[in-house]
Amino acid sequence: MSERSPQRPASAPPPLASPPPVAPPLPLPLPLPSADLVERARAFQTTDTPPAVPRPSATVILLRDDNEQLEVFLLRRHTAMAFAGGMHVFPGGTVDPSDESVELTAIRETFEESGVLFAAGDPPDQILLEQDRLALVEHRATLADVLAKHRLVAQPELLRLWSRWITPEFEPRRYDTHFFVALAPTGQHARDVGGESDDAEWVAPQTALAKAERGEWFLMPPTETTLRELLPYPRAEELFASAQNRTPYVIQASVDLDASPPVFVFGATE
Repeated sequence: MSERSPQRPASAPPPLASPPPVAPPLPLPLPLPSADLVERARAFQTTDTPPAVPRPSATVILLRDDNEQLEVFLLRRHTAMAFAGGMHVFPGGTVDPSDESVELTAIRETFEESGVLFAAGDPPDQILLEQDRLALVEHRATLADVLAKHRLVAQPELLRLWSRWITPEFEPRRYDTHFFVALAPTGQHARDVGGESDDAEWVAPQTALAKAERGEWFLMPPTETTLRELLPYPRAEELFASAQNRTPYVIQASVDLDASPPVFVFGATE
């Protein structure tokens, strides 16, 4: 999930699709909440401050097969970022007033953060397209502007909803994030484009989890949980096909402060 600055002129974001059907919380091994997170949860419990309204967001799990195994594309956010600094994340960010749907948010953010564009049309001039990607990042253009200039049509049908996560109520920055899966388009290459990240790579889910287990990488619970969900799938096409008939879930994250030690609780919500 990205933090975008400066912001475009404020206006009401587009309405999002109704929440997907809810499934029970996943029985997966999860990390313990950090000491800072537990402290924020305890502080919130003792105040009358209302929870912040979650910002609609989207993130994309880019999939490919390499070396006979499934890989996903992960970015490492700059450590100085106010939200999720130093974390490895999937490309994504918040809904912009110019976005007509959360799927278009997913397309725009993936293009901004990896250079991959889910759109149909004649192959554009790559130098001009990169210039327009930078204009999009710098808020000098909208996704609609870029698509129209290059005579392209967005392809939201290439995305399939996987899950939806809502940040705990005690967090000052809250997001309602739609997680989509998508096959990396043929002929396009996801890459580290800088900006909010300082590194990016394709990696097998089990490798990313092993790096987190060794303390080499830091993953937010939704990212780690999603990576664990991908482990049973040996190929990208198989995973993407499974999303067609999958029942997505909505998860409201919280922390059980009565447990010893405190633990995450990922409860299904309507």
